[in-house]
Amino acid sequence: MITESWRRSQGYGVGIDDLRPPYTCDLDAESRLLRAARPVLDRVEKELSDSPMSVILTDAKAWVIARRAGDRVLERKLDGIQLAPGFSYAEEYVGTNGIGSAIEAGRSFHVFGGEHFSGTLRRFSCAGAPIRNPATGQLVGIIDVTCQRSDATLLMNALVQEAARDIEQRMLDLAGESERVLLNEFLATRHRKGKAILTISNDVVITNAAAAEMLDPSDHVLIREQVVELTSSGHDALGLATLSRGQDVTLRCRPVIVSSRPAGAVVEISRRDEGRKLQAPARPFVPGPGLKGRSPVFRNVCSEVEEHCRQRSWLLISGEPGVGKLALAQAAHRCCSASARLVVLDAVDLDRYDQDQRRRLRTNVRECGTVVIRHIDRLSPVMVRDLAELVDSLEELTGGPWIAATSDKPAAVDADLMRRFSATVTVPPLRHRVDDIAELVPELLRRLAGGGRVSCGLAAMRVLQRALWPNNVTELEETLRATLERRRVGEITPRDLPESCQAVTRRVLTNWEALERDAIVSALNESDGDKVQAASMLGISRATIYRKIKLYGISV
Repeated sequence: MITESWRRSQGYGVGIDDLRPPYTCDLDAESRLLRAARPVLDRVEKELSDSPMSVILTDAKAWVIARRAGDRVLERKLDGIQLAPGFSYAEEYVGTNGIGSAIEAGRSFHVFGGEHFSGTLRRFSCAGAPIRNPATGQLVGIIDVTCQRSDATLLMNALVQEAARDIEQRMLDLAGESERVLLNEFLATRHRKGKAILTISNDVVITNAAAAEMLDPSDHVLIREQVVELTSSGHDALGLATLSRGQDVTLRCRPVIVSSRPAGAVVEISRRDEGRKLQAPARPFVPGPGLKGRSPVFRNVCSEVEEHCRQRSWLLISGEPGVGKLALAQAAHRCCSASARLVVLDAVDLDRYDQDQRRRLRTNVRECGTVVIRHIDRLSPVMVRDLAELVDSLEELTGGPWIAATSDKPAAVDADLMRRFSATVTVPPLRHRVDDIAELVPELLRRLAGGGRVSCGLAAMRVLQRALWPNNVTELEETLRATLERRRVGEITPRDLPESCQAVTRRVLTNWEALERDAIVSALNESDGDKVQAASMLGISRATIYRKIKLYGISV
């Protein structure tokens, strides 16, 4: 990505030794983005108070709209390179950097020292992450962390990605409850392949690209009247309408209820002349007992997997062992094509197949609705070739199966095979979505207790939330199974829990702290426990790593 950015910078004619970002005073000081970002900026600034780092917010065109830097020396140096409110750090003006390059790449971007195109910027390191409108997916800004090259750390990338997600959630929270629910409903349906989707209420109309292209302004009034009539009963309904251009369409309306009151409706519009049969509404996405959770990061993962299943776009689901990758693919299949057959293949078993078994596999797979390939990174070179041929043959089928694969190590997947998957979704580890444990535990207890009346007390729940869970949901389930051997009824207390899950910290860690702890543990493992070497790898002082080891209860 750095090489591609340098090529773009050369194409823009950016000078290596001449840094001249443009300036404007015409910035919206009360934009929705800035209002949503302020509490997040405050939090990040506080977290970085003992580090010589700055946090920067820009709009979608790389114009800096806010900067926080607690270190005065760093602030003066940032002023010297004009990384300040009002200036643009787009690639076309300053070359490769964490802000402009993140916009060009459409994803988080980390630029370390000499990777900057401009020689003036090579004394610094930065990491930027895109902020997207939760309703439309459109880029609205970048959040960036910048420091001097000597103070750079691997955690910068994780920090900006976490902050970007928080700002996006804040943008949702700024809307009223009804608007927020309508936005979530729209997000869950907007990418249905070839469908025009419209979410409508008394005050808000949200459309995807297909609906915007199909409808004229006068059609909105017509559809609003139709929707009010169709949803008056409070149930899903079908209706017919003729648009201003003379098109006959079918309206599939699903009312949205908030606090027992109608808030609006989600409308799927299809042309009647396409000759498509009306289908029953899709089943709701129900992740299952091992996949409960309301955290934004988990909801986003569920939504992405469901979307790829509906579009039949092939997907690689990655994540640590035990996070529920297979269960997530199975849940998406139940939601989108429950009547079709689902086949789960394991890479270890596939390598044992003889020629006849592989031939039968090709036939069986063509008749499936969904095929999940587990541990795809463990395929032998021979099976990789066979699978690639199978994939090529399936691409020629109309209405072929949805292919999903799971992997603990996506970097180990064969590159040629990897290109056949349209996207990768990473399921976050349990320790990075601690709030979801409060939903997972009751669900798992109901399943494991077999009708026994047992619940988890608040004190025991806090212990579970502080545990590390290296094997994620699988380990949590085993822990609760062991707990039920000690207590079958009543309220579970900390004494009932196995000794292995007792907390190593005195409080529940934030997502950022959990990421920091994991990075420190990883560095200590790589350096065989050498704290000085680990601190150097992370770009922090020896005193800081000793303090963090004690704070997080890390056993070296």
